[in-house]
Amino acid sequence: EDALKHAGEIHYRKESYSVALEYFNRLENEAELEENRQEALIGQLRALARLNNPAATIETANRVVGNTRMSPEIVREARYEKAAAHLVLNQSDQALTEYRVLAENTSSKEGAEAKYRVAELLFKQNKIDESEKVIFDFVDKGTPHQYWLAKSFILLADIYASRGEYFQAQQYLEGLLENYEEANDGIHQEATSKLETYKAKSGLAP
Repeated sequence: EDALKHAGEIHYRKESYSVALEYFNRLENEAELEENRQEALIGQLRALARLNNPAATIETANRVVGNTRMSPEIVREARYEKAAAHLVLNQSDQALTEYRVLAENTSSKEGAEAKYRVAELLFKQNKIDESEKVIFDFVDKGTPHQYWLAKSFILLADIYASRGEYFQAQQYLEGLLENYEEANDGIHQEATSKLETYKAKSGLAP
């Protein structure tokens, strides 16, 4: 059992995900220890997600979530991978359901991204007011993961622009550019591009 587990982990680290998946499948079938069966499921989930197999990822994620012995961190990871897989399959309602659960805790990385994804999906569904409420709730709750909060402010600017309120959209973007410190994660570039677009639409561009 230990050999199968370690072989799976080694191949996963080497990004040989198909081979890793084979070992984790064998581990689940042959393991006598419950702990190793759990490790097998977790390994399968991670390998399937990296292999871009959304249907199998969802199925395995459901098995992880349904296992009452899994830690809360692993359940959170499974929901995250499940939500992402639903997006790949254009199943936005199912993805939204998972992201809403994750978004209850914005202190985790998955939760912070999920909060943004909830607002983003609502915006795409033209539920503008609800999307705006989610973003303001995100601001109130806060998060140590500032990237996703910044993405939410950019989305908030899009919301105001969708209503024709370009000046308000510009205010949010300018405030973000002044206060967001990380320079190399794409936030400044995205915010600057949108700011120029909305200035042009409002007639304020030089």
